[in-house]
Amino acid sequence: DGSGKCPVDFVDGDDPAVCSHWALLVAGSSGWGNYRHQADVYHAYQVLVSGGYRPDHIVVMAYDDIANNPENPMPGKVFNRPGGPDVYSGVRIDYRGEQVNAVNFLAVLEGNAAAVANKGSGRVVASGPTDKLFLFYSDHGAAGVLGMPSGPFLYADEFLASVRRKFQSRGFKEMVMYIEACESGSMFEGLLDSNMPAYVTTAANALESSWATYCPEFSAAAAAADVNTQSLPSLSTGLPAAAAAAGGLAENSSSSSSSSSSGGSWLQMLVEGLRYAQRLVIPFSI
Repeated sequence: DGSGKCPVDFVDGDDPAVCSHWALLVAGSSGWGNYRHQADVYHAYQVLVSGGYRPDHIVVMAYDDIANNPENPMPGKVFNRPGGPDVYSGVRIDYRGEQVNAVNFLAVLEGNAAAVANKGSGRVVASGPTDKLFLFYSDHGAAGVLGMPSGPFLYADEFLASVRRKFQSRGFKEMVMYIEACESGSMFEGLLDSNMPAYVTTAANALESSWATYCPEFSAAAAAADVNTQSLPSLSTGLPAAAAAAGGLAENSSSSSSSSSSGGSWLQMLVEGLRYAQRLVIPFSI
């Protein structure tokens, strides 16, 4: 923030030497049938801010076609759980519509402001070597692939290469990634560099689907977390309880599952997953 003082937001529970906390929140879909993805991202934003994250350290990418969708019975509002608060209110969305794509996502993650100049807010994750970075992504997925509402899908090798460049350029001290998508484990299993201080949790392993289900038995805990996020334990990596809540509650707040992503049909994502697998295998074939 230019002051030279640390921390610039709040004292990290596990590492007092951490200077600041950054977050990148991404809803990788569009369309009313994919309501839950944007709802979960907006909820994550609210939890992070209430937990101490500075709004100018949170970058949000969402198609933004839910709150004012013609099918929305409560125009201008989005809810993450039945009877819960409006999670859309106050959210600062940096990239909307067709600006939510893989190319812009990677540029924002790497802090490449020149690549997103004149696009959306132009804001990027400008974290440094004394900062912690939290990434939350919610959408559909397939083997080695994550969906995007516009343009090509996001491939595992491209994504991890970007994370690697971010680390090598001293872009974070520690990074935590929550990925909510079918077969999301395939984005990391056997691919994530073991020498990077990065923690990943996915909603599914490399072979299983991630079901969009709201679990009533967790509703009381979710309500309590909305009021007091600091009551939740932090992760061993030192991620604040706010971020733990943002990702941990996301899977329990969804509506019924949709079979398609706006970036392409489920079948198309499967085909892209197979192409990705082929792309990895061919260079090593004899």
